[in-house]
Amino acid sequence: DGVHAPSPMGDVPGPGTPAPRPEHLAVRRVIIACPVAVLLNWQRELSRWVPRDAPVRVWLLETLAKKELRAHFFNSWNVPAASGVLLLSHDMYRMLVSRLLKGKQHQAAQRAAAEADDPRAAQQMLAAPGEDGSSARVLIGASALTEADLKGLDQALLQADLVITDEAHKLKNESTQLSKAFKMAATRRRLALTGTPVQNNLLEYFVMVDWVRPGALGTRADFQANFVQAIERGQHTDSSAEDVATMRKRAYVLHKTLAAFVHRKGYAVLAQGLPPKKEFVVVVQLSPLQKKLYRAYCSTVLGGQGQAAPGGSTLFRDYQTLLSVW
Repeated sequence: DGVHAPSPMGDVPGPGTPAPRPEHLAVRRVIIACPVAVLLNWQRELSRWVPRDAPVRVWLLETLAKKELRAHFFNSWNVPAASGVLLLSHDMYRMLVSRLLKGKQHQAAQRAAAEADDPRAAQQMLAAPGEDGSSARVLIGASALTEADLKGLDQALLQADLVITDEAHKLKNESTQLSKAFKMAATRRRLALTGTPVQNNLLEYFVMVDWVRPGALGTRADFQANFVQAIERGQHTDSSAEDVATMRKRAYVLHKTLAAFVHRKGYAVLAQGLPPKKEFVVVVQLSPLQKKLYRAYCSTVLGGQGQAAPGGSTLFRDYQTLLSVW
Protein backbone atom coordinates (compact mmCIF):
# COMPACT_ATOMS: atom_id res chain seq x y z
CA ASP A 1 0.00 0.00 0.00
CA GLY A 2 3.03 2.27 -0.24
CA VAL A 3 3.31 2.64 3.55
CA HIS A 4 5.99 1.19 5.77
CA ALA A 5 5.14 1.24 9.47
CA PRO A 6 8.14 1.56 11.81
CA SER A 7 8.41 -0.22 15.11
CA PRO A 8 6.27 1.36 17.82
CA MET A 9 8.21 3.96 19.79
CA GLY A 10 6.62 2.71 22.99
CA ASP A 11 8.19 -0.78 22.91
CA VAL A 12 9.93 -1.72 26.14
CA PRO A 13 13.67 -2.25 25.47
CA GLY A 14 15.18 -5.52 26.53
CA PRO A 15 18.47 -6.02 28.42
CA GLY A 16 21.30 -4.26 26.65
CA THR A 17 18.96 -2.58 24.21
CA PRO A 18 19.34 1.19 23.95
CA ALA A 19 16.32 3.19 24.99
CA PRO A 20 14.14 4.39 22.14
CA ARG A 21 14.67 7.90 20.84
CA PRO A 22 12.28 10.57 22.09
CA GLU A 23 9.33 11.12 19.78
CA HIS A 24 10.48 14.62 18.80
CA LEU A 25 13.80 13.20 17.51
CA ALA A 26 12.23 10.47 15.37
CA VAL A 27 12.83 10.71 11.63
CA ARG A 28 10.18 8.86 9.65
CA ARG A 29 9.72 10.73 6.39
CA VAL A 30 12.68 11.95 4.39
CA ILE A 31 12.71 13.98 1.17
CA ILE A 32 15.73 13.84 -1.12
CA ALA A 33 15.67 16.35 -3.97
CA CYS A 34 18.36 16.19 -6.63
CA PRO A 35 18.93 16.84 -10.34
CA VAL A 36 16.87 14.50 -12.49
CA ALA A 37 20.05 12.95 -13.97
CA VAL A 38 21.07 11.38 -10.63
CA LEU A 39 17.67 10.20 -9.35
CA LEU A 40 18.36 6.59 -10.29
CA ASN A 41 21.86 6.83 -8.76
CA TRP A 42 20.30 7.83 -5.44
CA GLN A 43 17.81 4.99 -5.69
CA ARG A 44 20.60 2.47 -6.29
CA GLU A 45 22.77 3.83 -3.48
CA LEU A 46 19.90 3.70 -0.99
CA SER A 47 19.17 0.13 -2.01
CA ARG A 48 22.83 -0.74 -1.57
CA TRP A 49 23.51 0.85 1.83
CA VAL A 50 20.25 0.50 3.76
CA PRO A 51 20.60 -2.42 6.22
CA ARG A 52 18.68 -5.53 5.21
CA ASP A 53 17.30 -5.95 8.71
CA ALA A 54 15.93 -2.39 8.73
CA PRO A 55 14.30 -1.92 5.32
CA VAL A 56 13.34 1.56 4.23
CA ARG A 57 10.76 2.12 1.55
CA VAL A 58 11.96 4.37 -1.27
CA TRP A 59 9.60 6.06 -3.71
CA LEU A 60 10.67 7.74 -6.94
CA LEU A 61 8.03 10.39 -7.54
CA GLU A 62 8.90 10.86 -11.22
CA THR A 63 7.65 7.32 -11.91
CA LEU A 64 4.15 8.36 -10.81
CA ALA A 65 3.15 10.06 -14.04
CA LYS A 66 -0.55 10.54 -13.32
CA LYS A 67 -1.80 13.17 -10.87
CA GLU A 68 -4.22 10.66 -9.37
CA LEU A 69 -1.36 8.31 -8.48
CA ARG A 70 0.61 11.14 -6.90
CA ALA A 71 -2.40 12.28 -4.89
CA HIS A 72 -2.94 8.70 -3.66
CA PHE A 73 0.74 8.47 -2.72
CA PHE A 74 0.71 11.76 -0.80
CA ASN A 75 -2.37 10.68 1.14
CA SER A 76 -0.78 7.34 2.07
CA TRP A 77 2.59 8.92 2.91
CA ASN A 78 1.01 11.41 5.28
CA VAL A 79 -0.52 8.95 7.75
CA PRO A 80 1.16 9.07 11.20
CA ALA A 81 2.65 5.57 10.94
CA ALA A 82 4.13 6.07 7.46
CA SER A 83 7.86 6.24 6.87
CA GLY A 84 10.27 6.12 4.00
CA VAL A 85 12.27 8.18 1.54
CA LEU A 86 10.73 10.27 -1.20
CA LEU A 87 13.07 10.87 -4.16
CA LEU A 88 12.21 13.64 -6.57
CA SER A 89 13.93 16.14 -8.83
CA HIS A 90 14.54 19.78 -7.98
CA ASP A 91 12.14 20.81 -10.73
CA MET A 92 9.42 18.49 -9.46
CA TYR A 93 9.75 19.85 -5.92
CA ARG A 94 9.64 23.44 -7.16
CA MET A 95 6.63 22.74 -9.38
CA LEU A 96 4.64 20.98 -6.64
CA VAL A 97 5.35 23.68 -4.05
CA SER A 98 4.29 26.32 -6.60
CA ARG A 99 1.11 24.36 -7.25
CA LEU A 100 0.47 24.17 -3.52
CA LEU A 101 0.89 27.92 -3.10
CA LYS A 102 -1.29 28.68 -6.11
CA GLY A 103 -3.93 26.31 -4.79
CA LYS A 104 -3.94 28.11 -1.44
CA GLN A 105 -4.18 31.42 -3.30
CA HIS A 106 -7.11 30.06 -5.29
CA GLN A 107 -8.97 29.02 -2.15
CA ALA A 108 -8.22 32.31 -0.43
CA ALA A 109 -9.63 34.16 -3.45
CA GLN A 110 -12.75 32.02 -3.40
CA ARG A 111 -13.30 32.66 0.32
CA ALA A 112 -12.68 36.39 -0.09
CA ALA A 113 -15.09 36.58 -3.02
CA ALA A 114 -17.73 34.62 -1.14
CA GLU A 115 -17.46 36.91 1.87
CA ALA A 116 -17.53 40.04 -0.30
CA ASP A 117 -20.13 38.60 -2.66
CA ASP A 118 -17.93 39.74 -5.57
CA PRO A 119 -17.11 36.92 -8.01
CA ARG A 120 -15.17 39.31 -10.25
CA ALA A 121 -12.59 39.87 -7.51
CA ALA A 122 -11.91 36.14 -7.36
CA GLN A 123 -11.57 35.93 -11.13
CA GLN A 124 -9.09 38.81 -11.16
CA MET A 125 -7.01 37.24 -8.41
CA LEU A 126 -6.94 33.89 -10.17
CA ALA A 127 -5.92 35.54 -13.45
CA ALA A 128 -3.16 37.65 -11.89
CA PRO A 129 0.35 36.34 -12.69
CA GLY A 130 2.51 35.21 -9.81
CA GLU A 131 6.26 35.57 -9.37
CA ASP A 132 6.90 32.80 -11.89
CA GLY A 133 4.70 34.53 -14.48
CA SER A 134 1.92 31.93 -14.29
CA SER A 135 -1.51 32.58 -12.88
CA ALA A 136 -3.29 30.23 -10.52
CA ARG A 137 -5.73 29.28 -13.27
CA VAL A 138 -2.91 28.41 -15.69
CA LEU A 139 -0.91 26.45 -13.15
CA ILE A 140 -3.60 24.38 -11.50
CA GLY A 141 -6.12 24.33 -14.31
CA ALA A 142 -9.75 25.25 -14.36
CA SER A 143 -10.61 22.81 -11.57
CA ALA A 144 -8.96 23.96 -8.36
CA LEU A 145 -7.20 21.55 -6.05
CA THR A 146 -9.46 20.33 -3.27
CA GLU A 147 -8.85 21.01 0.40
CA ALA A 148 -7.68 17.40 0.80
CA ASP A 149 -5.26 17.75 -2.13
CA LEU A 150 -3.73 20.89 -0.65
CA LYS A 151 -3.42 19.32 2.78
CA GLY A 152 -1.77 16.26 1.27
CA LEU A 153 0.75 18.34 -0.66
CA ASP A 154 1.50 20.52 2.36
CA GLN A 155 2.07 17.55 4.65
CA ALA A 156 4.17 15.65 2.13
CA LEU A 157 6.41 18.46 0.87
CA LEU A 158 6.68 20.92 3.73
CA GLN A 159 6.23 18.77 6.85
CA ALA A 160 8.81 16.03 6.24
CA ASP A 161 11.13 15.18 9.15
CA LEU A 162 14.32 15.60 7.09
CA VAL A 163 14.98 17.35 3.79
CA ILE A 164 18.12 16.67 1.77
CA THR A 165 19.08 18.52 -1.38
CA ASP A 166 21.86 17.27 -3.62
CA GLU A 167 23.84 19.70 -5.80
CA ALA A 168 22.69 22.38 -3.37
CA HIS A 169 24.61 25.13 -5.19
CA LYS A 170 21.70 25.09 -7.65
CA LEU A 171 19.77 27.11 -5.07
CA LYS A 172 21.86 30.02 -6.47
CA ASN A 173 20.26 32.93 -4.62
CA GLU A 174 17.29 33.77 -2.44
CA SER A 175 15.18 35.03 -5.33
CA THR A 176 15.03 31.80 -7.37
CA GLN A 177 11.82 29.78 -7.26
CA LEU A 178 13.81 26.69 -6.22
CA SER A 179 15.39 28.48 -3.25
CA LYS A 180 12.03 29.88 -2.13
CA ALA A 181 10.45 26.43 -2.36
CA PHE A 182 13.10 24.83 -0.12
CA LYS A 183 12.91 27.72 2.34
CA MET A 184 9.28 26.80 3.00
CA ALA A 185 10.18 23.40 4.50
CA ALA A 186 9.04 23.49 8.13
CA THR A 187 11.72 21.16 9.46
CA ARG A 188 15.08 22.49 10.61
CA ARG A 189 16.65 19.11 9.86
CA ARG A 190 18.18 20.10 6.56
CA LEU A 191 21.15 18.69 4.72
CA ALA A 192 22.76 20.39 1.71
CA LEU A 193 25.20 18.37 -0.40
CA THR A 194 27.54 19.94 -2.93
CA GLY A 195 30.96 19.53 -4.48
CA THR A 196 33.27 22.53 -4.26
CA PRO A 197 30.99 25.40 -3.24
CA VAL A 198 33.62 28.01 -2.41
CA GLN A 199 35.03 27.69 -5.93
CA ASN A 200 31.63 28.53 -7.35
CA ASN A 201 30.55 31.71 -5.61
CA LEU A 202 30.67 32.99 -2.04
CA LEU A 203 27.12 34.28 -2.21
CA GLU A 204 25.90 30.89 -3.47
CA TYR A 205 27.67 29.43 -0.46
CA PHE A 206 25.79 31.85 1.79
CA VAL A 207 22.45 30.73 0.32
CA MET A 208 23.24 27.07 1.09
CA VAL A 209 24.39 27.82 4.63
CA ASP A 210 21.44 30.11 5.31
CA TRP A 211 19.06 27.35 4.22
CA VAL A 212 20.70 24.77 6.51
CA ARG A 213 21.23 27.14 9.45
CA PRO A 214 19.10 30.28 8.99
CA GLY A 215 20.74 33.42 10.34
CA ALA A 216 24.07 31.78 11.19
CA LEU A 217 25.91 34.20 8.89
CA GLY A 218 23.57 37.11 9.41
CA THR A 219 21.76 38.71 6.52
CA ARG A 220 23.03 38.73 2.95
CA ALA A 221 24.19 42.33 3.45
CA ASP A 222 26.03 41.34 6.66
CA PHE A 223 27.76 38.47 4.87
CA GLN A 224 28.86 40.69 2.00
CA ALA A 225 30.22 43.36 4.34
CA ASN A 226 31.91 40.96 6.77
CA PHE A 227 33.30 38.34 4.40
CA VAL A 228 32.69 38.67 0.65
CA GLN A 229 34.21 42.10 0.11
CA ALA A 230 37.24 41.49 2.32
CA ILE A 231 37.96 38.04 0.87
CA GLU A 232 37.55 39.10 -2.76
CA ARG A 233 39.77 42.17 -2.27
CA GLY A 234 42.65 39.96 -1.17
CA GLN A 235 42.43 37.43 -4.02
CA HIS A 236 43.84 39.54 -6.85
CA THR A 237 47.42 39.37 -8.11
CA ASP A 238 47.82 43.08 -7.39
CA SER A 239 46.19 43.00 -3.94
CA SER A 240 48.08 44.87 -1.28
CA ALA A 241 49.72 43.05 1.63
CA GLU A 242 47.11 44.58 3.93
CA ASP A 243 44.24 43.26 1.79
CA VAL A 244 45.80 39.78 1.71
CA ALA A 245 46.23 39.78 5.48
CA THR A 246 42.61 40.90 5.96
CA MET A 247 41.41 38.21 3.55
CA ARG A 248 43.21 35.50 5.52
CA LYS A 249 41.76 36.72 8.80
CA ARG A 250 38.20 36.85 7.46
CA ALA A 251 38.57 33.45 5.78
CA TYR A 252 39.76 32.00 9.10
CA VAL A 253 36.80 33.52 10.96
CA LEU A 254 34.41 32.17 8.31
CA HIS A 255 35.94 28.71 8.53
CA LYS A 256 35.64 28.66 12.33
CA THR A 257 32.03 29.87 12.14
CA LEU A 258 31.09 27.14 9.69
CA ALA A 259 32.96 24.33 11.47
CA ALA A 260 30.01 23.57 13.75
CA PHE A 261 27.69 22.54 10.90
CA VAL A 262 29.72 22.15 7.69
CA HIS A 263 31.21 18.70 7.25
CA ARG A 264 33.86 19.01 4.57
CA LYS A 265 35.83 16.15 3.05
CA GLY A 266 38.30 16.23 0.19
CA TYR A 267 39.08 13.81 -2.59
CA ALA A 268 41.74 12.07 -0.47
CA VAL A 269 39.00 10.35 1.57
CA LEU A 270 37.86 8.40 -1.50
CA ALA A 271 41.15 8.06 -3.36
CA GLN A 272 42.20 4.76 -1.76
CA GLY A 273 38.85 3.06 -2.31
CA LEU A 274 38.20 4.18 -5.87
CA PRO A 275 39.60 2.59 -9.04
CA PRO A 276 41.53 4.79 -11.48
CA LYS A 277 39.28 7.26 -13.24
CA LYS A 278 38.41 6.50 -16.85
CA GLU A 279 36.15 8.62 -19.00
CA PHE A 280 34.22 7.36 -22.00
CA VAL A 281 32.17 9.45 -24.39
CA VAL A 282 29.24 7.39 -25.63
CA VAL A 283 26.86 8.88 -28.16
CA VAL A 284 23.39 7.39 -27.77
CA GLN A 285 20.48 7.99 -30.09
CA LEU A 286 17.22 9.19 -28.65
CA SER A 287 14.51 6.58 -28.34
CA PRO A 288 11.46 6.90 -30.61
CA LEU A 289 9.42 8.19 -27.66
CA GLN A 290 12.06 10.79 -26.77
CA LYS A 291 12.18 11.98 -30.39
CA LYS A 292 8.42 12.29 -30.40
CA LEU A 293 8.46 14.34 -27.20
CA TYR A 294 11.24 16.60 -28.48
CA ARG A 295 9.46 17.25 -31.76
CA ALA A 296 6.13 17.87 -30.06
CA TYR A 297 7.70 20.38 -27.69
CA CYS A 298 9.65 22.18 -30.42
CA SER A 299 6.65 22.34 -32.74
CA THR A 300 4.54 23.77 -29.92
CA VAL A 301 7.09 26.34 -28.72
CA LEU A 302 8.46 27.33 -32.11
CA GLY A 303 5.13 27.03 -33.86
CA GLY A 304 6.82 25.20 -36.72
CA GLN A 305 8.15 28.52 -38.04
CA GLY A 306 11.62 28.54 -36.53
CA GLN A 307 10.70 31.50 -34.35
CA ALA A 308 9.48 31.60 -30.79
CA ALA A 309 5.73 31.77 -30.52
CA PRO A 310 4.19 34.74 -28.66
CA GLY A 311 4.70 34.21 -24.96
CA GLY A 312 7.03 31.27 -25.70
CA SER A 313 9.72 30.09 -23.30
CA THR A 314 13.29 31.36 -23.29
CA LEU A 315 16.17 29.31 -24.62
CA PHE A 316 17.43 28.30 -21.17
CA ARG A 317 13.96 27.37 -19.96
CA ASP A 318 13.49 25.23 -23.09
CA TYR A 319 16.82 23.58 -22.42
CA GLN A 320 15.89 22.74 -18.82
CA THR A 321 12.54 21.37 -19.97
CA LEU A 322 14.11 19.14 -22.60
CA LEU A 323 16.61 17.80 -20.04
CA SER A 324 13.63 16.20 -18.33
CA VAL A 325 13.03 13.93 -21.33
CA TRP A 326 14.97 10.95 -20.01
